[in-house]
Amino acid sequence: MKKFAYIITHELSAELLEDNLLAALEPGNQEIKLIALFFVDDGIYHLIKGNRILKKLKAACASGALAVFACNQSTKVRKIHNMIFEEAKMGSINDFYLAAADADHIIAF
Repeated sequence: MKKFAYIITHELSAELLEDNLLAALEPGNQEIKLIALFFVDDGIYHLIKGNRILKKLKAACASGALAVFACNQSTKVRKIHNMIFEEAKMGSINDFYLAAADADHIIAF
């Protein structure tokens, strides 16, 4: 099973994120393993409380199956650091790379 980590840079990637990446976390998916997500630039808006994908992200974080990072600089610049859901870890790209060290592939979109 291949392990993947993603850097999410666009707010417009909701469908890809919800319908494809988070589907990898569903029971029965044996093809890939999603281990870490890093939200940066406008991708950070996916992590705002009330966003439709948070239910899946929260469940994955709670189970320990997925590490979710919010870029601390992106949240500060946009003044939304206090709006990010609690399970997301505030950090830098270095924190993400440490969590994604076992990934076979790191992909940015």
